[in-house]
Amino acid sequence: MGDGTRISKDVVSDVAWVRERVDPEHTLPKVELPVSPDNLYMRGTLVFTKYDVVHEGRTIGEVTINTDLVNHACWTNKVHIDEEFRGQGFGLSTYVSAIEKSLSEGNTFRTHDWSQTTEAKHVWDILVEKGVATVVEPFVPDGRGRFNGHCEVKPRM
Repeated sequence: MGDGTRISKDVVSDVAWVRERVDPEHTLPKVELPVSPDNLYMRGTLVFTKYDVVHEGRTIGEVTINTDLVNHACWTNKVHIDEEFRGQGFGLSTYVSAIEKSLSEGNTFRTHDWSQTTEAKHVWDILVEKGVATVVEPFVPDGRGRFNGHCEVKPRM
């Protein structure tokens, strides 16, 4: 992601449905995801890109988005929102922005391969409930305070 890939106008316009389903009343806080100064590295066909989470000009967290160039899939490896901004919708808004970025480049956005934190599972539950994500494998506790399972959001073409 963020590699200068040319995006068709049809694909770009087709990501608006995500935000509209998740936030039809437009009450989520607005975030931007500029590429962080220590932004990316590659390992084989995987690209790891770090973005700052910015609200009203202030960096309030970070997110790392991994892109599998072969399978055209993206997922978050880490979403961190500063403590004073937690519980206010910034995490969900960050996921929505990451999903829009992924879909606009023609990639599927999905859960991480390993496991989800309670907070990440909560966001994915909302995305499923709102009809944005589909369940591939239901979440189940892993016995260590995290959850195994998979969800995904596919681009509309």
